[in-house]
Amino acid sequence: MTMKKILLFLTVAVLGLTGCKDDEKITDLTGTTWKAYEIQEIRGTTYEWGSTITFTSDTRFTASFFNKEDGVTTDSDQQVGTYVYNSPNVTLTVAGESVTGTVNKKSIVMHLDGSDEETVYTRQ
Repeated sequence: MTMKKILLFLTVAVLGLTGCKDDEKITDLTGTTWKAYEIQEIRGTTYEWGSTITFTSDTRFTASFFNKEDGVTTDSDQQVGTYVYNSPNVTLTVAGESVTGTVNKKSIVMHLDGSDEETVYTRQ
């Protein structure tokens, strides 16, 4: 899987979850699932992409992503990776590539290295 795919499924933007304060901290990620999703139309073509991260233990996670063009899946994948969580910071690593994020009770804001771009994953 290419670096671009890894970063894509780890950094897709979504809307926020209601009912929690943004600044509340979470102490354990194990068993939690977070989703990112975006849809946009460009020159008459509808593009969708989404990603899900599930923390399966205190050091491992699964991540999946998809891309669609006009409702047809053009790419999808699932990977298993490791993570280090030192509240509120998390570092996810898949296939030797890492991204970092900041965690609170309703979202994880992922940061691409060398970029001001942020992607928000919402807790499910």
